[in-house]
Amino acid sequence: MELSDPKIIRSKLMDYLARREHSEFELKSKLGRKVSSIKELERQIENLKKNGLIDDHRFSEAYIASRQRKGFGPVRISQELIQRGVKEEAFIGIIDSIDWLKSAQQVLLKKSKGKELNDKKIEIKLKQFLSYRGFNFFQIENAIETFNRNEMVDGQS
Repeated sequence: MELSDPKIIRSKLMDYLARREHSEFELKSKLGRKVSSIKELERQIENLKKNGLIDDHRFSEAYIASRQRKGFGPVRISQELIQRGVKEEAFIGIIDSIDWLKSAQQVLLKKSKGKELNDKKIEIKLKQFLSYRGFNFFQIENAIETFNRNEMVDGQS
């Protein structure tokens, strides 16, 4: 099914935006295969941007908050945003304003289930897990160090 009517294209865009925030790139990708005119799709996206309905900064805020709640770190979230076509200047300030060390500590506490890290193999696995989740070396080392000093209780340091 190809979409050619500008009203239908706008309606489809609004349907996507009603469900959640989307980046401009995501919307172009989703509807690009379904429209008969890419120029019309771009024109409708521009109109929605002018009206404030599409905003990559707002999308970044929502996306970062969602991924942080799920236990992901700044490195991975940044990569995911770039893959979704968001320019770094739209999200770097948001990323920098978050206490990622606290997030790393909470993820570590949840993953370790409160057990002590007396075995180096377990500690290495937890470090690999935090790295996979997108935390940087500094955040991982500090979270492990805080954990080993038993300063974390229920996610608080």
